[in-house]
Amino acid sequence: MYESGTIRIFQVTDNPTGHSTTNYESYLSSSPSSPHPPIRCFESNRYEPYLVVPYCPKLTPLYDVRFSGYGKNKISNVLQLRHMNYSFRVASEGFLVHVPHPISGDKVKWEKGGSGEHAEMDRIYVEFGREVKRR
Repeated sequence: MYESGTIRIFQVTDNPTGHSTTNYESYLSSSPSSPHPPIRCFESNRYEPYLVVPYCPKLTPLYDVRFSGYGKNKISNVLQLRHMNYSFRVASEGFLVHVPHPISGDKVKWEKGGSGEHAEMDRIYVEFGREVKRR
C-alpha cells in the first residue's frame, strides 16, 4: 500500500522532524524476524515516536500535567525516557495506522499563537528540560 501511494508515512511533510529519526526505508525493507538495532542518536529533540513501554509505576514516568491540551506532551515524555537511559528501537512486527481527524480546538489555538500559549508552552518545556537534567 505504501508503494502504491495508498498510505504514507505519518506527518512526513508537515512535521518532518517529529518522526525523522525513524529509518523508514530500513523498516519497509526488513522482515518481521529481523529486529532493528537500537536507535542510538535522535536526529531531532522534536522526535515524537509512538511508544510501547512496560507498565511499571516506579520506573516509567507519567506524562507531566503541565503539557495538557496541545503541545510538547509526547516530546517531554520521550525526553524523560532518554534521560533515564531507556533504549529505543523500531518495532519489527507491526505498524501503526493513524486515521486523520478534525483539528482540535487546542491545536487551532496553538497554531494561531494569539493567546500566547505556544510561547508559554515553549518556556515551560525549557524549564522542564532543566528539571529532567537535574534529576
